[in-house]
Amino acid sequence: MPGYLAAFDLPVIHLRLDPVFRTVIPSKLFEFMAMSKPVLMAVEGEAARIVEQAGCGICIASGDASEMANAIMAQTDRRHELRRMGAAGRRVVETSYSRPVKARLVLESLEAARGTRPAAAWDKSVKTADATPSRNAA
Repeated sequence: MPGYLAAFDLPVIHLRLDPVFRTVIPSKLFEFMAMSKPVLMAVEGEAARIVEQAGCGICIASGDASEMANAIMAQTDRRHELRRMGAAGRRVVETSYSRPVKARLVLESLEAARGTRPAAAWDKSVKTADATPSRNAA
C-alpha cells in the first residue's frame, strides 16, 4: 500500500456533505501528512481545520465536483508549493500527532486528574506549519 500512496502528487480526501462528518478525521489524512504529501481536502469541519492550520493542503467544499476539478488543475504548475505543503504536513504530524506526543498528552491529562501535575493546554497541542520537528518524534 505505501507504494501506491507514494505515487500520488495530490491525494484527495473526500467525504460526502453530511453533518456527521464534521467531527470525523479520516486516518488517511495523517498517513499522507506523514509521507509529506499535500492533500486536497473535501471534508468539512475538524479535518479541514487541521489542514488549514497545518498549511498542508487545499480545502474545498465537499460534493462540488467542479471545484475539485478546478483545484486539481490549478496545482499542475505548482510543484514547489505542493512540496512546501507536504513538508508542512510532515512537520505537524511529527510535532503534534505522533504517538510519543499523544502519549505525553494522555499522561499529562492523567497526572492532572490525579492532581500531581497541571494539565497541558489542549488547544496548544497542535502546532502550526512553522513548528520545528521534535528529534524524538516518530
